[in-house]
Amino acid sequence: MSKPKKKVTYEAAMNKAWEDLIARDPIEVSEKSGAKYDSKKTVFILLFLGEEYHITPSKRTVKNPEDQDVYPFMAVLLLHYLAYSKDVKPEGKLISFRELEGGEVYYSAFCARAVNRITDAFGPNPRTLRYVGERIRAKEGGHGDFSIILDVFPKIPVTVILWEGDDEVPPYSNMLFDVSIKEILPTEDVAVIGGFVASALIKALKTY
Repeated sequence: MSKPKKKVTYEAAMNKAWEDLIARDPIEVSEKSGAKYDSKKTVFILLFLGEEYHITPSKRTVKNPEDQDVYPFMAVLLLHYLAYSKDVKPEGKLISFRELEGGEVYYSAFCARAVNRITDAFGPNPRTLRYVGERIRAKEGGHGDFSIILDVFPKIPVTVILWEGDDEVPPYSNMLFDVSIKEILPTEDVAVIGGFVASALIKALKTY
């Protein structure tokens, strides 16, 4: 019974996001989100982890760089970023997932989805985080032993930090967000972002 319920939830969230996006002025959405808007094709071109996704409200389609439909949970994330974009910019103040609304309650799940996966993948050779970051055009983070900053969306940078550890303390990592993310996305979407960041880094590591 749980799978059908989850599907309906995604459909409801997607439908609401489409309606909210369609109700807004696309030029305003473009300016506030940092996405490009092609008025002739009525399509938003949104950068997500360095790749272009095409969101077409008139057709209600979200396409990846290969022109394929994306999974519902990813479509909802991209639609939320556009539909609820605001005139905010990164402030340079970093916060942890715990500092988000409800973040403390869901922190263990967030770690399993994002932080622990990064530690497991990069902990044995922490320096590879720097090299992988260079390959995916991330910036140097300036924290911990190794850190990088990824632009997940045009206005949402994410900082990944890794500590090498020693004989007494094993390697460990963390993921921090600019405080402005509180004004852009709900905590549930931030958790999804964490999973995507971890997956992108692990994928890049496998081809390193």
